[in-house]
Amino acid sequence: MNVSSTHTARYTRRVMPANRSDEILEAALGLPARERLRIVRNLLDSIDDEARRDEDWEASWSAELERRSREMRDGTVELLDGETVFAEIESELKKNARQSKAPGKPRRRARSR
Repeated sequence: MNVSSTHTARYTRRVMPANRSDEILEAALGLPARERLRIVRNLLDSIDDEARRDEDWEASWSAELERRSREMRDGTVELLDGETVFAEIESELKKNARQSKAPGKPRRRARSR
């Protein structure tokens, strides 16, 4: 008996899989070696894709942080504290609310879900 058939026989003797991944593993181990290899390659490719997305995100965020740091060092941006930002947002929201209630302007009704 070769290694792969011994390996397969060992796993297919189990009576009750503990969870879904065990069921999948048990079924996969019953496949011919070529099919198992195809599954392994696809699984590894999916992990590589996730890792690449993480690397892309990290590279993009790193570039963004560098750009922001450079702008702060160069003085090309105005830095505001959080209280100021939230006060400006609140003021803008109040202004928009007053404008939407102004006479002559139709008011939109919120849709119910």
